[in-house]
Amino acid sequence: MGCIFLKGTFYKMCMAYDDIMVLSVEELERFCNTEHYHLCPIYERFQKDGIRTPIEEHSSYKQYIK
Repeated sequence: MGCIFLKGTFYKMCMAYDDIMVLSVEELERFCNTEHYHLCPIYERFQKDGIRTPIEEHSSYKQYIK
């Protein structure tokens, strides 16, 4: 099962952001399309704070998942 924030058919997008975020293959393989989606820092932040993540923060999360 994949992440509940993962939407789209041709292009997969993360709806946990305040803006449209098209995910990379690496991001999709690491968290979004796996049963480990709850380990994603974006998902964890939403669960903790109940708010969508500003798009500017994406670069810091990219460093986390490399």
